[in-house]
Amino acid sequence: MPNRTPRPSDEKSQYSFSYDELRDFLVFLKGQGDIGSMRDVRSGKYIILRQDIDMDFYPSFEVMKMQLELDIRSTFFVLLTSPTYNPQAPGIREKLREMSVNGYEIGLHFDPSVYRNASEERIIECAKAECRILEDITGEKVNSISLHNPSVSGQYPIFNGYKNAYSKELFADNRYISDSMRVDPSAHPFRGKNPYEFVRNATEFPLQIVLHPEQFLKAGGNYTDSIERYISETRDHLAGEYQHTLETIRRNRLYNLK
Repeated sequence: MPNRTPRPSDEKSQYSFSYDELRDFLVFLKGQGDIGSMRDVRSGKYIILRQDIDMDFYPSFEVMKMQLELDIRSTFFVLLTSPTYNPQAPGIREKLREMSVNGYEIGLHFDPSVYRNASEERIIECAKAECRILEDITGEKVNSISLHNPSVSGQYPIFNGYKNAYSKELFADNRYISDSMRVDPSAHPFRGKNPYEFVRNATEFPLQIVLHPEQFLKAGGNYTDSIERYISETRDHLAGEYQHTLETIRRNRLYNLK
């Protein structure tokens, strides 16, 4: 698909969160600086493109394919403690490894609130243990860690030996923009910032652009639509898994085993 220039309507305060809108923004970013992953951050006009995978894994794979077509590489942060997807499930393991093979950084999205009342030393040990699990999945070393909902938990641990998404070098109001407020229909999804203007007017780098792929839909929609998609696709996936098991039992006549 040929690259398009951003349409003027994309720069309004209301965002559809459609795949076309996302593609236009990615094309715009390519013209504004050197886009890459967190692990490869370097001096100069560098833009870190970061995706946090909170609720639904599969949209991230679709976003990866879009970026691959545009020759963009970035970081995807995986939440090992998500209540709604399992990174160790065979299908997700396979796709995470494919993402890694294609040059996308797979980092750890770490939620310290899971380890209630743990000491800072214990929190760091738990993060390293989760990194080892993720490394087993992808076959690659984990280089970067981002925190899950740190403004809610109030915990901002720093992990030595890793690139930290919330370190002072990468996390500042004039260097950071996120679509995290998309979940609140009464709030601006980018906390009052226009993403085009934010990038265009930046004077300090690196910039950190944070997106949540689960929030984007082919035709656009609101966050409730994203949840409905997740429920529908999860239902279809589970039904397909059960059907496959049943067909295997019937084909191999396994129902008479004792």
